[in-house]
Amino acid sequence: MFPQWRYAFAMFEVVITEHSFTEWEWRVCDRSGRPIMVGWQKCRKDAKYQGEGALFRLLASGWKTPSKRNGARPGES
Repeated sequence: MFPQWRYAFAMFEVVITEHSFTEWEWRVCDRSGRPIMVGWQKCRKDAKYQGEGALFRLLASGWKTPSKRNGARPGES
């Protein structure tokens, strides 16, 4: 259907973790679980808001995952 892909598609996830009663960590991770953006907030609601905002800014900036083969596009040999 699509003979040549121009871009690699990325999958991102926002992870929120409680570290203590008053500290929450948010992370935007790629599909392998590697954190791309990280931050800390005092309450879960703020951590969720900041994490989702970071994901939105990441997507709005047009971030793409680097190709694994020295600049070759997916589907090309």
